[in-house]
Amino acid sequence: MMKEILISAVGFEAQAAIVEQEKLIHFFSESLSEKSSVGNIYLGTVVRVLPGMQAAFVEIGLERTAFLHVRDIVTHIPNPSIESLVHQGKQLLVQIIKDPIGTKGARLTTEIILPATHLVYRPYEKNNGISQKIETMQERERLQSLVAQLPLKGLIARTAAEDQSLETLKRDSDYLEKCWTYIQQETCTITSQYKLIYEELILPYRLLRDFAKYPIKKIVIDEKETFDKVNRFLKEFLPHLTCEVELDTTNPIFERYNILEQFKDSLKKEVALKSGGSVIIEQTESMVTIDVNTSKFVGKKNHEETILKTNTEAARLIAHQIQLRGLGGIIVIDFIDMTLAEDRLQIYHVLKEALKNDIMPTHILPMSELGLIQMTRKRTTESFSQKYFKRCSSCSGEGQVLEPSIVAFDIMYTLMQTLSKRSYRKFVLISSPSVIQFFENKKSYFQQRFNHLELECQLTIDHHMAHNKFEIIPLKDSNKNSY
Repeated sequence: MMKEILISAVGFEAQAAIVEQEKLIHFFSESLSEKSSVGNIYLGTVVRVLPGMQAAFVEIGLERTAFLHVRDIVTHIPNPSIESLVHQGKQLLVQIIKDPIGTKGARLTTEIILPATHLVYRPYEKNNGISQKIETMQERERLQSLVAQLPLKGLIARTAAEDQSLETLKRDSDYLEKCWTYIQQETCTITSQYKLIYEELILPYRLLRDFAKYPIKKIVIDEKETFDKVNRFLKEFLPHLTCEVELDTTNPIFERYNILEQFKDSLKKEVALKSGGSVIIEQTESMVTIDVNTSKFVGKKNHEETILKTNTEAARLIAHQIQLRGLGGIIVIDFIDMTLAEDRLQIYHVLKEALKNDIMPTHILPMSELGLIQMTRKRTTESFSQKYFKRCSSCSGEGQVLEPSIVAFDIMYTLMQTLSKRSYRKFVLISSPSVIQFFENKKSYFQQRFNHLELECQLTIDHHMAHNKFEIIPLKDSNKNSY
């Protein structure tokens, strides 16, 4: 199905949504000051070697030292020990493969991987490869022949390389060669203990690169500078994408598809099924558990029909929620018990099919007789609940509280909707000190939003802090100095 990409780049945080028939499929956000570090390449220094764990801690300049396991070190020595490969004070070129999560530092590898739109480059590898998701033998052989003609070795043709020409692949290869030459030059000139050598693309470009393999109908952007940059990026690196790119600075683009409400639903513990059942999703530090309930749905014919229908609907919803919420690691799904082996096999195949186009690698085991499906999904960043919830200070961590940024955005969208429909004398926001402080800290961003409102609603808006409250006053007559 055709997808639409919505990119909101106004203010201090870049946000993007992938929409399919007005349904939110993926949601991404990236603070301009706290963006993901996955893919970044550093020159780091080993500060501690742990023989018992066969790992080392490496200083790369982040808040916590990063973690490097012996399995993630490129070497031709069979079954090496960590002591034979690194020592305290040794400098290493490393790449982040997993962001810091919870109390854990970033996870590192010395196997450098550089992605482009259609190719991935592994500088230390000598053999080329083809994505396993390209299944037709004829296309695999065609791509193998094309990649063999490129000067670089260690290339992998991504799924997006399917049906692409030699000229297109060579453009990617040239880009990757320039990146690797730059990295090597930077590494040779460094005298400090650590330094960031190469930084992954920012969210809008990374998103376009990674979703280029899907049919895209339209890209909508709400900020002029980002709109211009995206057009240049598409022209240079993704010329085959002929979708419409639209600039809309007049209305919040997420309102078109009710993105905020869909996003808020993805933070709920319980998700309702259309049949009347429900799915309960709980996340801990080590795993995710998902439970399926029939709830009010009792079926029209028999008990087995009810269970099969509920589990089928739940499998599709669970696949959607796993991707939308960014869940990863070990995931255990407790479906409603089914007595027939063919029914259990059917649900297993429904789940696999629903996750077929997942952007993250997954491994799914068949359903057990107890109705459990165990699966793993690659996790590189925090999930929604880890990112947007913080522990409640009033209940010793038993409850969770939404981050002030999410509450503030919810307030702003509500305000925009309300002001565009009718006139009010004053809005007074009374909230927790953290939300009030958030408005104060990000006043420049919200000032831009108020400017849009003034133009759209033909109002003059005054706003200020008063007695730890945030007041928003629409002034109908811009010539008046009081209200």
